[in-house]
Amino acid sequence: MKKSFGKKLVALALAGMLSFGAVPQEVLSKLVGDTIAKFLYIVPQSTLMNARADSDYPDTASYSWNGYTRATATKKEWDASAQDYTLTSESETTTNIKSRVTTQPTCTTKGIEKYTAYFSSAWAGTDSNYKTLPALGHDWGDTEYEWDEEYTSVTAKRVCQRDEEHSETETADTVSSEVTKEATCEETGKMKYYSAGFENEAFEAQTTEIDTDSLGHDWKEAEYVWNDDNTEVTATRGCTRCEKEETETVKTTYNEITAAGCESKGKGKYTSAEFENEAFTVQTKEVDTDPLGHDLEKKNAKESTYLEEGNIEYYVCKRCGKIFRDPEGKHEITMADTVVPRKRNPGDVNLDGEVNIKDVALMKQYLAKWNVSFIYLPNFDVNGDGQYTIADVARLKQYLAKWNVTLE
Repeated sequence: MKKSFGKKLVALALAGMLSFGAVPQEVLSKLVGDTIAKFLYIVPQSTLMNARADSDYPDTASYSWNGYTRATATKKEWDASAQDYTLTSESETTTNIKSRVTTQPTCTTKGIEKYTAYFSSAWAGTDSNYKTLPALGHDWGDTEYEWDEEYTSVTAKRVCQRDEEHSETETADTVSSEVTKEATCEETGKMKYYSAGFENEAFEAQTTEIDTDSLGHDWKEAEYVWNDDNTEVTATRGCTRCEKEETETVKTTYNEITAAGCESKGKGKYTSAEFENEAFTVQTKEVDTDPLGHDLEKKNAKESTYLEEGNIEYYVCKRCGKIFRDPEGKHEITMADTVVPRKRNPGDVNLDGEVNIKDVALMKQYLAKWNVSFIYLPNFDVNGDGQYTIADVARLKQYLAKWNVTLE
């Protein structure tokens, strides 16, 4: 109780100060509470007002607005007895109203437009009225749709034309696709993709049709065909998917690897020129060349004599030197096979064409192992026993002596 009474005493002391406007009401409220402060504040203020002269209260006005195009000011005068302003019958209406937007509205926030009424009477002055402007809302531009590189989803985006920082974006997955035109080896195809719907109702499910790459030819392995005489080679390849075919023919050159002989085959190599089509490669082909055959020269037959050997008719190859009995070169013989022995003249061992004592002497020298320069032995064997003995010498002497013997 004492504490409460002390507060009241302090309040009464402050009230005296309030009479002179020394203490604000809010300060008093903190000290004694709102209820007591209001009471204390009114009493001294009214006392203070009574003490002031009426001239301290200039005329003022009360205002009313008819929309934002017309405003009316009603004059208010000070009533000393009532210690308050009271309305009078004097008023003024004006349409001299100016406006300006003090706070611009945005897409999402409201704005404020200030209207100021200008009166001609000094007591009316001016008055202001404020109009709340609605938020503008977004002025969305056209929605743009962008598919990802694999066409597995599409992203929708729209941007406010008033503020490009305001945008809405949403991505929808691709739910299906179909081939609307099959691609071929050389022509592009078409594929259509369908997206799912968007949660944002401003966005629409999308479809897009794109060109797909042509397949390109699936070439088989190239085949190469040589003409009959190997002077040309033709390359060909075909596509496994379509009937497209590429072909090119080039000339060839020949190089000998091994020369052919009369009876043996040779070997050579044909090499193609380069193809213009880079898919084709230079070709080579090794071939066996036919034997040349013998180039035969005829050797005429020669009859033998007592003094010289003869020969049969035979043929000699100019290239290889082989000897043949026949002009077709089918029966090969040796040079020895061509010799026709001298005609036999029994006893004529010195081949002088005569049978005489000189032959007897030469035969004895031979048997005695003298170093005779020449003796034709086929004529030595005069008795036909196939041997060269003293018996042959005896037979020859008997023949020269005109015995009844013959030389064999």
